Amino acid sequence: MRSYPIPSIIFFCATLILGACQDGDNTSTALTPPLSASPARLQFERIVFGQRATGTWTLKNVTEKDVVIRRIGPFSCQCVSAKLRLPARGQELATLRGEIMNLALHPNETAEIVFTLDTARYRKPVSRKLGSIPIVFADHPGMILEWAADVYTPFVVSPWAIEMGNVGIRQQATGRAMVAAHDSNEFILDVDGVFNGWFVKSNAVVLDGHQRSAYELIFTAPSELAEGPFSQIFQFKTNLPDAPPVKINVQGVARPDVYVQPQRLVFDPSRGKTVQEFAVLQTAIDHKAPILDLNQFAEAGFSLEYLSNSTDKVSLYKIEYVATPAAIDGANGTLNIQTNYELQPAIELSFTVLPSR
Repeated sequence: MRSYPIPSIIFFCATLILGACQDGDNTSTALTPPLSASPARLQFERIVFGQRATGTWTLKNVTEKDVVIRRIGPFSCQCVSAKLRLPARGQELATLRGEIMNLALHPNETAEIVFTLDTARYRKPVSRKLGSIPIVFADHPGMILEWAADVYTPFVVSPWAIEMGNVGIRQQATGRAMVAAHDSNEFILDVDGVFNGWFVKSNAVVLDGHQRSAYELIFTAPSELAEGPFSQIFQFKTNLPDAPPVKINVQGVARPDVYVQPQRLVFDPSRGKTVQEFAVLQTAIDHKAPILDLNQFAEAGFSLEYLSNSTDKVSLYKIEYVATPAAIDGANGTLNIQTNYELQPAIELSFTVLPSR
């Protein structure tokens, strides 16, 4: 009779079945981790959102031989971190990153895992958090270290960072955020004034399906911002004595009264890419976007068309490269846009024409 090889998966299952039929005491011993852990679960009592808490597990080699630890971790999120200490060896704390290691722990030797939970890393509301850290050994079953925390999150801020994007230096742009009760029921957030040059106002609001306190915070930029990127952090206290402050970051890029987007155009005549679009934006209050002279780029080899979907604040244009492609070896240049705006009579638009190929 012809024989056939046993598929590896069947052989693996058969091995498990045979192993399960062995003496119960031996099986239990084989599955017992070689290290004891104290405490069995690391429990953090009430942590106020935004704060850190640190605790320590003590691991002890309860076998009569060296136990090789191959890995501690990885960790479930950026909200947790851990360090390793070997008291008997006098070594300093070493940061654990869930990477492969080959640490031999001697019989009766202890190792300490110093664990830190940083609740400021959470971007979604949380009141109860559970987690675990796996430990992998070279010659023994792995084990799990469990931790749990009660997090006091009195209110939720959304968004925690207001991204305003491009705003005018004199636009006095506004951004909004909501602050709603989470673990608390009622609280007072009374804000009405100037903070770091920004005007901030809070208004009590009613949210659908939310019967507890909620507020809208409105941020209005100063009368003039410094040109360039900005990032402003605001913190406001509520009437809750043990609550963290309401913290919001407002960020963006302050642009001149008149600016162009995109700031560089690329044309590729050899591949038929001779048409692009750009916008001229006016951000100053009580001013309209300039209407350009459609012939001002003719000498540079471009034709210009004003688009009908323009608005008072945004003038849209289609620009076409009309020079003879065969005569082009490629070029970089700058178009000077005449705006007829007294504070910025001209702005620049860069362009690149790729060589013929």
